[in-house]
Amino acid sequence: MKLALETMLTLQLESLLQRFAIGGAIAASLFLAAIALQLGRAKDYQRVDALVATDAFQCSVLKALVESHNLQDRWEIYVRRMA
Repeated sequence: MKLALETMLTLQLESLLQRFAIGGAIAASLFLAAIALQLGRAKDYQRVDALVATDAFQCSVLKALVESHNLQDRWEIYVRRMA
């Protein structure tokens, strides 16, 4: 199970890197933001805030991740909480 999950995440990361021509560190941060949204704890929303505040933040990439993982409702909750 762990190997299958790691393989899936690696393939998704490689796809993201190619699709948006971004570096691995940025892609990893975006995946962590998506996971933070999924968890939905206050400290996770703070982590998303920290990412959004960086110069490397790419909203279009995070939006693609949010949509591909069906996290639109979590994103809306985040936006309402942080507005």
